[in-house]
Amino acid sequence: MGLSLGYAYLKEEKTRGLNLHVHVMKRLPGEGLGQYFSVGLGVETILSSEKHYTAMVSLAFHPLQNLVLSLSPGVAWARHEGAWESEYATHLEATYVFEGADFHYGPVLGYSRTRDEQHYNIGVHVGMPF
Repeated sequence: MGLSLGYAYLKEEKTRGLNLHVHVMKRLPGEGLGQYFSVGLGVETILSSEKHYTAMVSLAFHPLQNLVLSLSPGVAWARHEGAWESEYATHLEATYVFEGADFHYGPVLGYSRTRDEQHYNIGVHVGMPF
């Protein structure tokens, strides 16, 4: 279970906002290829002048012990000029984690794209096993 908090830049809108991303991931069991993957669900919001929300399904790849690369297709909702719009979104994320006693933490970089918009984010990830 993890939480990322950071800064987002919405390219087309030329605005910035607070980025909050929450996800629950399950590492696949086993000794083989599965040990390098996790699956889960996530939600993201960008708090800017126009609100943005995304719900997604995530697939993460763990190529190195502390590096996590994730691909998350989902649906994004945004409020533009008083009207809500929704569309398909793809979210990419890279996280490098440092292990603590009961949790992990580290920097996170993200990129998300819909048909009409894209945003970049940078922040700090904090997570814990459950």
